Amino acid sequence: MKVCMLTTYPPQMCGVGDYTSELCNAMAKNTEHKIDVLTFKINKTEKKNKKNIDVHRKLNIDSTPELIGKEIKKIKPDIAHFQSTTFGYPNKFNYFSDYLAGIPLITTVHDTPWSYRTFYKLKSLRNLYNNSKRLIVHTNEIRDKINNFHKIGTDKLFKLPHGIYTKKYNPNVDSRKFKKWYGINDDFNLLFFGFLRPYKGLKFLIKSYKKIMKKNNKIKLIIAGDVPKNDGRYLFKFKKTSNYKNEIINYAKKLGVYHNTFFTGYIKDSMMPMCFASADVVTFPYKVTQSGPMHRALGSGKPLVALDCLGAREVIRNEVNGFLIDTEEKFVKSVLFLYENQSKRLEMGNKSREIAEGMSWENVSNRTFSIYKSILE
Repeated sequence: MKVCMLTTYPPQMCGVGDYTSELCNAMAKNTEHKIDVLTFKINKTEKKNKKNIDVHRKLNIDSTPELIGKEIKKIKPDIAHFQSTTFGYPNKFNYFSDYLAGIPLITTVHDTPWSYRTFYKLKSLRNLYNNSKRLIVHTNEIRDKINNFHKIGTDKLFKLPHGIYTKKYNPNVDSRKFKKWYGINDDFNLLFFGFLRPYKGLKFLIKSYKKIMKKNNKIKLIIAGDVPKNDGRYLFKFKKTSNYKNEIINYAKKLGVYHNTFFTGYIKDSMMPMCFASADVVTFPYKVTQSGPMHRALGSGKPLVALDCLGAREVIRNEVNGFLIDTEEKFVKSVLFLYENQSKRLEMGNKSREIAEGMSWENVSNRTFSIYKSILE
């Protein structure tokens, strides 16, 4: 089977691109299949293609739907698979689905609008959804929004988990190199991992951490991540936030917690498993829809503390492998509880690992191919 994956793709720093890269790597292990990635031009030297994966950098932000359809047809795939986000592409991009000349289309919907406030996105996205043979989602929340708000039948919707490299991210990873590199000691470490954006709840986290420090200054905070490069210019349509990291650093200084906080900046892929291994608890103080870092934390066998929302409930069982919180007080109480109760912390971490083992990329890859075959047979 030959698959054309239409997506953002590394080395562009993008969560959806990272997801697609990991999915393609898992799919390519089955030598019966060939993966062609159609993506955006870059100003860097392309790394050598991996076996069974060819990367075609033919697109830019102004590519017309007709051109995108033409490039897909050149590849001659059995299936086209698009990685869709609400604001990741301009409206016209989504109309490529009108130009596939019979090539069946699968779309993974990473997020979707759910109100008429984003009316300017609805027409192109609904056209895309209707032109797709199947829609893959990661959460019940996204599935229900597509069904109820966009009026797409449930027979078209398939839920697959975000995959995890369970061998790469595991409880036995040695974190000493990472800790030495960033000057982190062996105290109790609370980790935030991801892009630094205003909606990520970092001020909530720092305010809560100040309360934690007053009760226990042995707990350290690691903020691993940075603002995206070219933020507000390339594919993403968010407000430009290139100075947001400095804003957060200054906020930590203002609240008197900077000396206990480690700002690591962007973490290279090779260091990510060690980064998660360095944590005793991993936190997600924002409304998660689906999250690669959350799944890496599961694979690493860590208890999670996250803002209570539908996305977080998909992977966190409250008081089983972590805590779902909705106030600073509950956040503080949860972290202190995990510090003071090592046996419970380890038990919750083991539960996270158990959950992760059902979400391996091998499992997700096999289920993705099953969806492809259901269309072609």
